[in-house]
Amino acid sequence: MRIKMEESMMVIDCHAHWFSRDFSMAEGSWMPFISEQVNGQFYKSVGLEMTDEAVADALLVQEGSDFVRQIADGGLDKLVLLPLDYYDFFGVPNCDTIEMNRRHAELAKAYPGQIYSFFGIDPRRPDAAKHFYTAVTEWGMKGLKLYPPSGFLPDDAACHDLYKMAIELDVPVLSHGMEQMMSTKDECHPDNFLPVVQKFPDLKLVYAHAGGVNWFDQAVDMLKNYENFYVDLSGWQIMPDAFITGRMDTIIEKVGSLDKVMFGSDNPVFNPAIPTKQWVDRVKAYPYSDAEKDAFLGGVAAKLYKI
Repeated sequence: MRIKMEESMMVIDCHAHWFSRDFSMAEGSWMPFISEQVNGQFYKSVGLEMTDEAVADALLVQEGSDFVRQIADGGLDKLVLLPLDYYDFFGVPNCDTIEMNRRHAELAKAYPGQIYSFFGIDPRRPDAAKHFYTAVTEWGMKGLKLYPPSGFLPDDAACHDLYKMAIELDVPVLSHGMEQMMSTKDECHPDNFLPVVQKFPDLKLVYAHAGGVNWFDQAVDMLKNYENFYVDLSGWQIMPDAFITGRMDTIIEKVGSLDKVMFGSDNPVFNPAIPTKQWVDRVKAYPYSDAEKDAFLGGVAAKLYKI
């Protein structure tokens, strides 16, 4: 009897975060961030009523065992964490950037084969490329996470050494890739990545969130025109299935396949509203071939991230 491929599909969440009161922003900035962006922008849009304190408990109380449980409960095989360096945009955190990344690397080492981590740093930090090299070669981190809304453009000179290092190490760079409330300067518009992919054609660049609602069409154009340009659909679970499959159909129509498109959640942000398992099960029910869903759910990420 033939076993359906969907029963053995590897599911990799290629875009998740470890939120902690010690990481990324001053401890006193977490509650305003949660109230204005997470609760206000996301949860209320799907009719979920949670107090800011309840959201904080869901997002900020995380340990290694919580991620293992998230993998099991979410129907995942592997999880990739992306450390966030906001360059003190939200104040100075208790834990500096390098220490935050070291703790991510230690967490990944504690759960081999299940948890992996990128290295997240703002390119304006001193010796950013040197720290990136150490993170990959000594700590086992799988790529570089950039967050331009904190105040830089993807083609700023400060980024170039990081891109060169990523090419040398043969690891991908993942950048935030949609509008962000913390900035009105559109740092992550696809047009700002054009000089990057043109100057660094060997750079494997992941444009997270695939441009969101407003920049999707331009992201698809880049997906079509640049061989090493990828996208993930993290955060899309908040949208209706018809919207998501419509966008995936557009990618297939214009690009030819889903071979550079990856599954992600952006959790823990969305998990209280739409549990990861629900997101995974929805994708498995989408009207695509087993091969297409296998690639999207984990095959592309496994190859690109070497996990």
